[in-house]
Parts: sequence; C-alpha cells; structure tokens
Amino acid sequence: MKKSIAIAVLSLMTSSAFSAVPKDLEKIANTIKSNNSGMPAIEDIRKTPVSGIYEIVVNKNEIFYSDSTGKYIFVGSLLNSKNGKHTNLTEERASQLAAIPFEKFNLNNALVRKVGDGKRKIVTFEDPNCGFCKKLQPELDKLKDVTIYTFILPVLGKPSVDVSEKVWCSKNKTESWSNYMKNKTIPTISDEELAKCDKKALVDNVTFASQNGIMGTPALFFADGSSLRGYAPAEEIAKKLK
Repeated sequence: MKKSIAIAVLSLMTSSAFSAVPKDLEKIANTIKSNNSGMPAIEDIRKTPVSGIYEIVVNKNEIFYSDSTGKYIFVGSLLNSKNGKHTNLTEERASQLAAIPFEKFNLNNALVRKVGDGKRKIVTFEDPNCGFCKKLQPELDKLKDVTIYTFILPVLGKPSVDVSEKVWCSKNKTESWSNYMKNKTIPTISDEELAKCDKKALVDNVTFASQNGIMGTPALFFADGSSLRGYAPAEEIAKKLK
C-alpha cells in the first residue's frame, strides 16, 4: 500500500492535463513551451480585457500572462481599476478554476470533527508534517457551529506516509490526528494491525488532489465550491462559511 501511495504522490507532482488551447492560440503555447522546457502543460489560453495580453493556465488553476508572441511572459495580478476601486481579475479567475462542488468530495475518506450544531461545513486537505497545516489547527479550533472534514494528503515524503497510515488505522482517527498535529504524538499501532488496515482512502485522497489541482497543503474548500489555498486565520475562514 505504501508503494501505491508513493505512486499516487508521484502522479500529483508530475501530472499534466490534456491541453485545451484554442487552435488560433496554439502558436503562443508552442512558443512558451519551447522557451520554458520545465513548464507544466498549458491547459488553456484566453484573451484578457487588455489588448494583446493573454491569460495562460497551468496546473488547473495557476495563472500567468503572455504577450501575443509568447516570447514575453509575466506573473502577477491583473487589476481592473474603476472609480477608485480595484478588482483583482487574476484572483477571481483562479477562484473560478479552483472551485470544486462540495458533493464531489468523498467524505468517507475524511476525518470528521463536529463543533456545535455542525451546520456549516468546511473541507481541508492537510499533510501531517506541513508547518502551515499545524499552524492552521488553532484557527480551526476557533470556528463555531461547523463540521470539519479533513482529508489527509501525505505529499511530503515517506515520514508523512508513515504517520498518515498510523493515524488512519488508529481506533480514533480524529483524535489521533489532533494529537499529532498539536503535540506530534504518533498513535501506537502494531505492525500486524497496520498490515491489515485498509489504507485505500489515503491513495484516493492523493489521486483526487491530482485530478482537481490541489497541489499543496493546506487547502480549504467551502460549501459554495470556493476555496482558500494555504494558511488562513479563523476570521478569514469564518467569512467564507455558509
């Protein structure tokens, strides 16, 4: 099973989706690829509101920009300034690309923690050895009336896989996860128990992440399909809870 998780993690790190670049813009894509050999597959190119500037999408929801030749590329935010207000078009578009309908998550593969009435829902993807995931724990503890579904995503090497398996195979998964993330206490489980335990959920989590552009941890998803990528304080998380 460890081998299966390792293969799934490798897929997450190296996967490249089939390009959906419009025919009339393939020349831009080809120029960018030829000048940047290590770049992930370009999945989409489209015109922006700025004449001669094109939006390039890689890794499902990562955006950068190019001129009409593909020779000049730049990374940053495209802002629409109007009446003294600024709209971040890059952020809006990335959020659209990153959206995942809540019903798409297989909640059977998640750790579940209910706080209060649990009516509001949030999904997190976390690696046990991710520093920002550990920093996220006290922020999640501050949330009220919420159900937190945590998908363990062991992408930081063998130590993460080992801990993830022991947490998933423990008698109280949610408690074991909390103890490790807060105190680095590894659950005690025999080799025999570990060998018998079904760890397919961990493989499925990595596969799902690969297929849906979840490239790092933590990643947070909300009932309306929107997301926050990376650490966020409780106040910011609470604003997005429905």
